[in-house]
Amino acid sequence: MKTLFSLAAVASAAAALGGTTYSVALIGDFNSATNYTNVYGLNDHGEVAGYVENPTNHSSQGIRWAGGGLLQVLPGINGSNSGGAGINNSGNIVGVSVVAPNSGNVATLWSPDNAPHSLGIPNGGSESYVSAINNRDEAVGQFRDSNSQRLACILTYGFARESLGTLPGDVFSYATSINDHGMVVGSSNNGGVSRAFAWTRGEGMVALPKFFGSNYSTGEDVNNSGMILGNFSASGIFNQPFLYNSTAGLITMGSMGQDNYTNGIAINDDGMVVGQSANVAGIQRAFAWTAEGGYIDLNTELDASGQNWNINKAVNVNSSGQILAYGYYDHGQGHYSSGSILLTPHASPVPEPASICALGLGAMALLRRRKKG
Repeated sequence: MKTLFSLAAVASAAAALGGTTYSVALIGDFNSATNYTNVYGLNDHGEVAGYVENPTNHSSQGIRWAGGGLLQVLPGINGSNSGGAGINNSGNIVGVSVVAPNSGNVATLWSPDNAPHSLGIPNGGSESYVSAINNRDEAVGQFRDSNSQRLACILTYGFARESLGTLPGDVFSYATSINDHGMVVGSSNNGGVSRAFAWTRGEGMVALPKFFGSNYSTGEDVNNSGMILGNFSASGIFNQPFLYNSTAGLITMGSMGQDNYTNGIAINDDGMVVGQSANVAGIQRAFAWTAEGGYIDLNTELDASGQNWNINKAVNVNSSGQILAYGYYDHGQGHYSSGSILLTPHASPVPEPASICALGLGAMALLRRRKKG
């Protein structure tokens, strides 16, 4: 279908595409042979949760980062290895402690003073870990039951520890996210087929609808409006993200440009999605997506602090649009370092009318490139 652009539309598009840039802040140090920083959790205050791993002996230590300064250590229960995974707006972090050698993991909550507290294990279970926490201090993840099956669970410090079970016919499941209304999303699997699910206390676990008869889907995240982010594969489609809620139904996000792999990882309350995309040559790029603007390669939106950075994966986004990501820094002369980073958005100057006219042709080209599907 032919599309006509007015000058006003071009001006609006130019502002939308160029109206936000991101500053880059390194979290901790650059990764090295004895220090590799992994980050996952991000709250609305810009605080980060994750862990530092020693690749040589595979020991790990949970960390909290609150901007500037050094990483704060999250001690495991009884001084064990630990790892942070999620953080809420109260500063409570959830993750895992290895309570003793070879004895398995215990889901752990660290209060803002970084003291560890066991979240326990559902009845009959032998180990547990968590991946996310909401602002009501409800955490979700997975535990190993009495039959050694791994099942999705919900854990609340000092209160209920509950298995969420599986979809009919499946043997294991895991939960990846929970919103502030208690809606949980994740994946259920029978050993060969993965299906995205949503769980609520009223309806229990329900499979999400399928795209194009796909036999593989995952539930990744859910925002406070109940919009679910997931990924699916089908005949001729390697991996693409989708959105779902009961009102809008399934919405395919397509792929980023001509890439053959696009993976959605997190969604915020404004509906911004972040993740990773890759082409057939294996070149990876971090992206942000909105319904209004489609896909944006985050590498094209960095300010001067992002010079020499290549951002290849975005893993979380908060309500103010800050993005947690991974990237590589080019020191020159063939020397590169990888690192965990926080991208913080700020407004760019709005082009003057004469500049808008000059940008018109380029803006239309960008819009064509970013069109979904």
